[in-house]
Amino acid sequence: MSTGRWLDLLTGGKDADPGDPLIAAAIERAESRARTLLSTMDRSPGRTSLWPDLAGPGAEHTTAALSRLRAMALSASTKDVVAEALEWTARHRYREDMDEVGNWWEWEIGIPNLLLDTLALTRARIPALLRAVRRFVPDPTRRTANPAEEETGANRADKAYIHLRRGLLSDDTKLIAEARRALDKVYEYVITGDGFYRDGSFVQHQRHAYTGTYGVVLLGSVARTLAVLGDPVPETVRRWVFDSFEPITFRGQVMSFVRGRSITRSTDDHAWGRQLVSALTLLRTKEIGPLIGSLVQSGTYERTASAGEIVLLRKAVAPPSEPKTSHHTFADMDRVVHHRGDWVFAVSARSNRINGYESGNGENLRGWYTGEGMTYLYNDDVQHYSGDFWSTVDMYRLPGTTTATATTHPRTPADNLWFGGFQGPDAWVGGVTADRDTGSFGMRFTAGPDQLDNGRPGAPNSLRGTKSWFMFGDEIVALGAGVSSEDGDIITTVENRRTPAAFTTGPGWAHLAGVGGYLFPAGGDIRTETGEYAVLLFDHGRNPRSSTYQYVLLPGCTATETAEHARNPRSVVLRNTARIQAVRHGDVLAVNFYESGAVEDLTAENPAAVVFSRRALAVSDPTRSQEPLVLNVARPDLRVSAADPGVLVTKLPRGLRITIDAAAGKTYRVRFG
Repeated sequence: MSTGRWLDLLTGGKDADPGDPLIAAAIERAESRARTLLSTMDRSPGRTSLWPDLAGPGAEHTTAALSRLRAMALSASTKDVVAEALEWTARHRYREDMDEVGNWWEWEIGIPNLLLDTLALTRARIPALLRAVRRFVPDPTRRTANPAEEETGANRADKAYIHLRRGLLSDDTKLIAEARRALDKVYEYVITGDGFYRDGSFVQHQRHAYTGTYGVVLLGSVARTLAVLGDPVPETVRRWVFDSFEPITFRGQVMSFVRGRSITRSTDDHAWGRQLVSALTLLRTKEIGPLIGSLVQSGTYERTASAGEIVLLRKAVAPPSEPKTSHHTFADMDRVVHHRGDWVFAVSARSNRINGYESGNGENLRGWYTGEGMTYLYNDDVQHYSGDFWSTVDMYRLPGTTTATATTHPRTPADNLWFGGFQGPDAWVGGVTADRDTGSFGMRFTAGPDQLDNGRPGAPNSLRGTKSWFMFGDEIVALGAGVSSEDGDIITTVENRRTPAAFTTGPGWAHLAGVGGYLFPAGGDIRTETGEYAVLLFDHGRNPRSSTYQYVLLPGCTATETAEHARNPRSVVLRNTARIQAVRHGDVLAVNFYESGAVEDLTAENPAAVVFSRRALAVSDPTRSQEPLVLNVARPDLRVSAADPGVLVTKLPRGLRITIDAAAGKTYRVRFG
């Protein structure tokens, strides 16, 4: 097997017509970048680094230098300089007799990934570098720094692609076959730990929702491996695209609620969206074309893409699909997303299965509350979560969260919270997807202590409570109950939007231009602030005991429409306690039973999440600890037309008894006819 397909991916091959204006612009960007890098490069005989700002032998500097060399290798005018620099690297930075010092990832993935592309582009023959790659990545399924550790998820996919390319440069068919086999386990759905789950979730580092970064990286490495091999796209990979990736995108962005610690990097939602597009174009399946078309509709992708990426885009893209309405409960990573075409609402939570946040390598040190029920609203302001949002927003007052104030519970910017970050004891986190318009989500939460570096506990925090979100089409009802603390001033943040606009208010409502409306059916101590950010919050006071809140989000509504909703509410809160939170919206009854109980015609013998209407009943066990789950519906008029596998419906004189062999937080449905 030759390197032809590989080089075509990198350069566009014969299809990269320099007479094409977009291709010509991409080539000029590459040439300009190469000239800039060359102008700052140290080419002196006695140099101790390739660039003055990357001095020292640290592996992270080698990775950064190789990133620059790879960029220069895309320019014909600097390939000889790059080949010379690779020789220097082989002598001074990456040798088979070296030990891994610092982050293992640099030695086993970062450096070899960039190095192999650069060798292929320059056609440099430097056996010492291939031996170094063999030394640090001898087996794509194992961690060289810790051979007992089997590689999973994105790391395994990256190493498989590294192994494949070393095989091509070494003309070793055995390595190529090993690379192909290494992906077999990546394609398998998992039920715990790293990888893709059948509900669309993706987890990396055992306990973190990471579809938007590690998931995108994994898809890219798999797609490149398949493209270079010329292998067909497995059905599993096609399912990833629509079950896992499409729901986390909006107008070219990969949304922050599944990007983990990468939210604090310079690569924002749009950058990860472009990276996702690059991966999708490699799959070249006809049904993916409209999704690609939607992601590149703004035109920014072509203005930053390489010539090779533009060639691939043109072969894969199709007219964009219409914006979809959909609702997705990602029970295996404690996330929910609600698409309405013009806007998207999402919640990021944590449980005894998923950590609240991850920090590491100096990243996301202040992500304390990003997994505490933080809510996201993506709308026409497509730059809202980009730029300096994460460095300027008040991290104690993130939308959707209930927290102690910075004054009464100051937090430590802690590093290295990988696997030891706070999870908490709470099992009840999850919800149901009733249909594309309707769903519920909830979480019991017990605040953890402040955490110091490496997960060491700091000052305790007694805050606890229960939160629910009920999504009815264009309306979201948020409830909180049992909010209690013995050691803090407690607030619930409804909104914290980066806008200079001020709130318009009326009896029981508020409105923010460019965002939408807010209703407060039960009133409360509600405060607003304006400035660089517009803030709307409930003040629960010092050491509250079983405090509550209620609010309704009306994204996209005008002030006039918001006032009308306040006068004629479409949703009615039936229960808001720490045991049960329930809302009726027309003929739809949505209930989060944190304990057994009854609301109207519905009785739950176990904790459960339920959405019930005359057309259907949807139910899940967010605790994942009960078999069976039992509901009683006091409606003798109902006739069952269909039920999901695992659901037993027994007709009784006073209604229905529904028994569910519930598993993995999954939604089970019964349909009535």
